Amino acid sequence: CNIQTCPGGPQRARGSIVGNINDIEFGISLLNASITEGKSGSRIIHASISNVPRPLGPAMRKLISILSPIYWTTAQEVGEAVNGHTLTGGIFRRETQVEFATGEILRMTHIARGLDSDGALLLDIVLNGHILQLPSHANINIKDYTEDYIQTGLSQLYALSTRLFTIDKESVPYSWNHTITYDQKRGKMPYLVETLHATSISALYRPLEEVLEYSIQASITKGDRSNQCPHGFTLVSAGPYCADENECEVGNPCSHTCHNAMGTYYCSCPRGLSISADGRTCQDIDECLLGGNMCHGGQDCENTIGSYRCVMHCGRGFRRTTDGLSCTDVDECQESHPCNQHCLNTIGSYRCACEPGFQLRNRRCIDINECRQRVCRSDQQCKNTRGGYTCVDLCPNGMTKSENGTCDDIDECKDGTHQCQYNQICENTRGSYHCTCPRGFRSQGLGRLC
Repeated sequence: CNIQTCPGGPQRARGSIVGNINDIEFGISLLNASITEGKSGSRIIHASISNVPRPLGPAMRKLISILSPIYWTTAQEVGEAVNGHTLTGGIFRRETQVEFATGEILRMTHIARGLDSDGALLLDIVLNGHILQLPSHANINIKDYTEDYIQTGLSQLYALSTRLFTIDKESVPYSWNHTITYDQKRGKMPYLVETLHATSISALYRPLEEVLEYSIQASITKGDRSNQCPHGFTLVSAGPYCADENECEVGNPCSHTCHNAMGTYYCSCPRGLSISADGRTCQDIDECLLGGNMCHGGQDCENTIGSYRCVMHCGRGFRRTTDGLSCTDVDECQESHPCNQHCLNTIGSYRCACEPGFQLRNRRCIDINECRQRVCRSDQQCKNTRGGYTCVDLCPNGMTKSENGTCDDIDECKDGTHQCQYNQICENTRGSYHCTCPRGFRSQGLGRLC
């Protein structure tokens, strides 16, 4: 059909693809697509891309948005929502970026040059970057998704979506964003936000023919909040359209460096720091703990904020100097006083010592009981003292030591320690006593009654 007799957009699309993916450069690949009416209120796009290098073909199966200019331009219009053909007439520039959860980023540039005399949409596509590599035998399944198109200027749209594909039933997220510019004379979408619905997505790579085939169904509706700007955008009533809100200028949510992006922002950190789980705060990377340092065997790794340094390894009893280049002896005697009496510092260590009369045991000085070694004469008594001893002369039997050290007589008769009989008289003598009989009595012998 010609342009005038094709309601909703063209029924064919043709284009060329060049680029470099995963450092593999490929020549011109040819894109051919057909668009037909579906039974479920959407349009069906079948596309094939020839001359796709075999190392890239399996991995490119998940890049359904190579066709985004086609299915946006021809999507089934629901209600008053308009597709890309109605809005732009098929003439626009689309910059696309896909970012994988594993860190790879691929950028696409689509130049739509309008419709030719046969009513086919003409495209030039450039791909550059990296994608997640997949084994050729992996089973790929691309999940249905929705994508919001936001009017961000009088002749500019921004679209974004987070999608999923599965590799052998293992889900992998990846995010897409698109910036579309077109002729301002074409006007704006009827809504601030429209939503594209992509379903029934399939992809197949034929390695023998080096052909990549896609199929997708697409429709477009007004957005969920079609006349409100999404979070991260502010309404410009003069348009009206949704302008990006620069979060970095409003309170700067990042601890270090804030980068504004369309509808959002992201934080980054200087070298040696990493972004924390909250996405806003930078935290130090401990290169020593993670092993990302270049210190050799005779050095220790010392972590610093944002970096690390290699310093001299100092053994026990030594301390590293402030510059980290040498070791000095630690004077344990001055710093920690580890000994009970005397401490003698040595190079790299220390030694405890005791005063005479003490012996060292576990860094403590214990009193020696010299009396156990029989240091006094047999006629003397040994009394242990702290750190020494004293030999005290013994008193004869019947005598006791007084406080002044003299020997005093014990009065056995008075203290009742005598052995006299009840009818005998006890007479004390120096050092002893006598038992005598009263007058008129005589002794019958030692220990016997009078």
